Amino acid sequence: MSDNSDNVVVYRIKHSKYPDNNEFRPSMKYPEYFWDISTDEANDVFDGVREAFHLMGYDKENYGKKDWNPLKKIVHAGDKVLIKPNLVMDHNPCGDENCLYTQPSVIAAVLYYVILALHGNGKVVIADAPMQECNFDILIHKCGLDKIVEWCKNRAPDIEISLKDLRGIHSHVKDGVHYYLENPEARSIIVKLNQDSEFSEIPPKYLDAMRITNYDPALLKKHHNVLCHEYAISADVLEADVIINMPKPKAHRKAGVTASLKNIVGICSRKEYLPHHTNGAYVDGKAEVCSDEYEKPSKLRRYEDYLADKKNFWAQSGGNPRLAWIYQQLIRVNHLTAKIFGGSTKYSEGSWYGNHTISKTICDLNKILFYADKNGNLSDFTCRPVRRYLAIADMVILGEGEGPLYPNPKSAGLIAVGENPVVLDEIIMTLFGAKMEYMHTIRQARSTAVKRFPLVRQNQKGHIISNVSEWNGRCWQEIPEDSKLMVRPSAGWTKAFYTSDSR
Repeated sequence: MSDNSDNVVVYRIKHSKYPDNNEFRPSMKYPEYFWDISTDEANDVFDGVREAFHLMGYDKENYGKKDWNPLKKIVHAGDKVLIKPNLVMDHNPCGDENCLYTQPSVIAAVLYYVILALHGNGKVVIADAPMQECNFDILIHKCGLDKIVEWCKNRAPDIEISLKDLRGIHSHVKDGVHYYLENPEARSIIVKLNQDSEFSEIPPKYLDAMRITNYDPALLKKHHNVLCHEYAISADVLEADVIINMPKPKAHRKAGVTASLKNIVGICSRKEYLPHHTNGAYVDGKAEVCSDEYEKPSKLRRYEDYLADKKNFWAQSGGNPRLAWIYQQLIRVNHLTAKIFGGSTKYSEGSWYGNHTISKTICDLNKILFYADKNGNLSDFTCRPVRRYLAIADMVILGEGEGPLYPNPKSAGLIAVGENPVVLDEIIMTLFGAKMEYMHTIRQARSTAVKRFPLVRQNQKGHIISNVSEWNGRCWQEIPEDSKLMVRPSAGWTKAFYTSDSR
């Protein structure tokens, strides 16, 4: 991690909006910009990304000159660069997709400066593993990301630019049952963390209880047990020399907030490797190793867990969708019974502030991102990151409420840039209004500082550089309460956030 890894830029653009009509070129001819510009409208997003790089001090001696190359210390000629947006889903039932996924106008600005840094020699892959039900082709066409890629390919023919769906499995849902389809084009490599996994000290009974919603639990047990902790990672990710992480910060039902650390879940090509919660009630509110699916014990809820396991087995490994549908109907009857007779629980599927499972998964994947080589082997001897990294968060329109799939928009007008995901996320979560003692992903990541593959240095603090005077020069603990964005959390995380009324 570089000497600049303590700095986090939070730049506020002039207007909290994306350019219309999928426009992605700057509206003025910057000295370093050598393609044709847009004359239709201002592009505050491009300007914001550019100014954020300037505030980070990138190539400061050449700023304002034709030779300015802000990413030259991160991206080198001949590199394979993977740009990892948060693409999540092709539609938002709440109506606004500006708050759902990383917007193409932000990706386009970053892509330009990556191409500039490659000097006509290298590869760029824009890739993610969105939700299994996402229609990838509809998503990239509707938002215009495919148009941007083709436009850049035509103007930079010496650079190989591609757009990839990293998922090994797609699915669609009918009558509450998932139907799965393999993606033969996905390439993945199994990376074994084993004793270096954040799950390595979990007692066997809790390992057996770990679950992924809508997946056969037997598949998860093959990859996380007393002998093994492993993940199926996209080969394109492991082959990359540089990772440009482009999260879309939102409220998140299972993690509280999704930002740069959580966005790396999308490097895993098969979801059945990803523990999301641990079945059962959170019997000890002070323990970080326990069941965490919901808060209080419920016999009806435990029975529903049993039915869900059966449904997911028959839908996937058992190959009998009809029987899976029958179990789905039993789940609905049980759920209704629990509501009528008072046996329902306040939270479900680990969608609340007591979930400690997902934070371990997130940290494991970030360790792999930084330390696993092109063959999936961990750098045992040096314990140094094997690839260069930069995070650029699209915070122009944030997602609040029931993210990641059903967010509502909240205007913020921000572009955030950092070289360390932990210090960047601490600042983003604080600006959201989160109480850091409940942000288990941060706490888990901070605990790696004394382990073999650290995600952050001990006592490392993020130093904010911003054109917002209330934030500039401060660390996350010093951000004034009245300057926070106060993003509305998911219903299960209300206790973990300050509200506008608490100011």
